[in-house]
Amino acid sequence: MAIGWMTVLQSVPWTDVVRNAPKVAAGAKKLWDTLGNRKGGESVASTELDTAVPTTPMTLAQMQERLSLLQEGTAELKQRLIESTRLIDALAEQNAQLVASTEALNRRLKWLSALVVVLGVAGSAAWLLR
Repeated sequence: MAIGWMTVLQSVPWTDVVRNAPKVAAGAKKLWDTLGNRKGGESVASTELDTAVPTTPMTLAQMQERLSLLQEGTAELKQRLIESTRLIDALAEQNAQLVASTEALNRRLKWLSALVVVLGVAGSAAWLLR
């Protein structure tokens, strides 16, 4: 069975996997950091807008400031979404390459298995006819 695993490991495009690994790891770390619970890393918009409904009437300046903070928060969320999408695309591309390699190996294994059966039958027939 070691020969099968060696074939699988040899057919994986390791140069592509190794070349893209730092980018994927950095993207995953950045995504984890932004989505994880970090005490000091929260955005200004999320800390300043903890109260959903103000208790006192707001002035026009306060409303404009609040709107500005909401726009900043929205822009930050949009940037995080873009980064997450890029990371997911990179992972999906690598996954597709690995699946294609695995499918090719599976086809090759079926052909080799059929060849072994045919050679086994031919060898047995030759041995019996001797």
